[in-house]
Amino acid sequence: MPGDVTTAIESVENAQQASAAAPKARTAPRGLWLLPSFTDLAMLLPVFVVLVRMNGLSGLLTDADTAWHIATGRWILAHGRVPTQELFSFTMGGRPFCAWEWLWEVIAAWLYGLGGLSMVVVASIAVISATFGLLYRLVRRTCGNMLIAMGTTALAMIVSTIHWAARPHLFTILFTVLFLWILERAREGGLRGLLSLP
Repeated sequence: MPGDVTTAIESVENAQQASAAAPKARTAPRGLWLLPSFTDLAMLLPVFVVLVRMNGLSGLLTDADTAWHIATGRWILAHGRVPTQELFSFTMGGRPFCAWEWLWEVIAAWLYGLGGLSMVVVASIAVISATFGLLYRLVRRTCGNMLIAMGTTALAMIVSTIHWAARPHLFTILFTVLFLWILERAREGGLRGLLSLP
């Protein structure tokens, strides 16, 4: 028993000497943690593009369908059901109608009730930012190079700005990137996510 204690003490002393002799790890300069990561940049870049290139938040409201979607969402919230006939068309009023985007319309109407069009626009920017943050992470995971991933993300962002409007197709773009993320994970062996795909 005393030999075991002596051996334990010697191994602790040896470990202490080895750690003292090991080169000290470099620590990051103070305040470096305040700098944004590349993922943060990929998520902030759409905000910058909307504010500078698209003339501010109203740039996401250039499509007249946004108001139509909000009105349909308000109707759904008021009546507790999805409309089956055209409600707002002068030329097609009463005709059969399928509200494919009913869930987004309800969310947009709810957001509109909370804070008007500004809230709908802010939520749309959040979806765009999440899309490109996820895209950056996907490309970086695939190629392993931060600069190539950021360049690819920036290029995709520039090309897609024509579709940036406060409309439901923003979720289509987000879910397309998420779909690709799940496929990439499956390629690496993470097969559980495949069950969530349509």
